[in-house]
Amino acid sequence: METAGNFGVLKEEINDLREGFVELKIRADAAELRIAENEDREIGMTKVLLHSLRMQKQLENKCEELEGRKRQNNLRIYSVPEKCGGNSMMDFVENLTREKLDVSGEIPIERAHRATGHLTGHSDRPRSIIVRFQNYNVRQRILQAAWAKKDIRLKDCRIFFDEDFTTQVFKERAKIQTNAAQGLLEYGVNMESPAGEPDLESTLQASGWQTHRSRNRRTPGCELMSDVKTLTDSLDRHERAKE
Repeated sequence: METAGNFGVLKEEINDLREGFVELKIRADAAELRIAENEDREIGMTKVLLHSLRMQKQLENKCEELEGRKRQNNLRIYSVPEKCGGNSMMDFVENLTREKLDVSGEIPIERAHRATGHLTGHSDRPRSIIVRFQNYNVRQRILQAAWAKKDIRLKDCRIFFDEDFTTQVFKERAKIQTNAAQGLLEYGVNMESPAGEPDLESTLQASGWQTHRSRNRRTPGCELMSDVKTLTDSLDRHERAKE
C-alpha cells in the first residue's frame, strides 16, 4: 500500500511537470513569434530608413544644384576695407571694376551688399562683398578680367575676386587644398595663403561645417550612417541564416 501511494505521488509530480513543460512550450512559442515579428518590423524599418536616406541625398543634391544655379550670376570680392563703399555699394563696385580691372561697356548690376557677418575667429577682417549681375556673361567678363590682372590693390590692400560658391563646393575646395598642402609638405614645400586671402576654413566654420581639423569627431550624420550599416549587416546575416 505504501508503494502504491508513492507511485501515486510520483504520477502526480510527473503530471505537474508535463503541465509545466506544456506551459513553457506555449510561452516559448509566443516568444519566438514576438521575436519573428520584431525581426520583420526591424527589416521593414531598415528599408524605410534606407529609402529615407536615399531620398534625403537626392533632395540635398537637388537643393545644391538649385542653389548653384541661383548663384551663377554672383561673385564675391574679398578684403575690401569696411569703410569703402560709401552710400551706394552698387556704384562703388561698378567704379571699382572700371578703374581696377579696366572693364569697359555696360555693367548691369542687380544688387551688391556686404556679407551678413564676419568669418568665425576673424572679426578684424572686412566682410566680403556679394555682387549679383543681371546676366551670367557680365559676371564672367568681370571674373576673367580680375583673374587675368591677379594683383589688384585698393588702398594698399590686395583684394580678390571669386565665384560665390555654395557651402558644399567650399567643403570640396577645402579638402583639395588640404590634400594638396599635405602632398607639397612631402617635398618640403609649405603651402600658405597670403595674409589677405579669404580663409576657406573660417568660411566653412561660419556656415556651421566642421573642417578637417575636427574630422575625428563623429557627427550625428556619421553616427546615423554607422547605425544603418550595423542594421544592414544584421539584416544580411539574418537572410543568410535563413538559407
